[in-house]
Amino acid sequence: MTARLSRLAVLASLALPLAVMPALAEAATRIDVNDGWQFRTDPKDEGVAAGWTGAVPAHTRSVSVP
Repeated sequence: MTARLSRLAVLASLALPLAVMPALAEAATRIDVNDGWQFRTDPKDEGVAAGWTGAVPAHTRSVSVP
């Protein structure tokens, strides 16, 4: 009986983080980043205000992500 309770305690301890962080439980949603990307540094932190997240900004360069 003690071994069974120990196994149950281990299973419960493994399930707790999944209950606390549901993103870990739903790892089926994946984003493939292996491709060409447009890259531009943003030293003045103006990209979000200028809408860079919705369209490719001017003066970018292509980079490959392995």
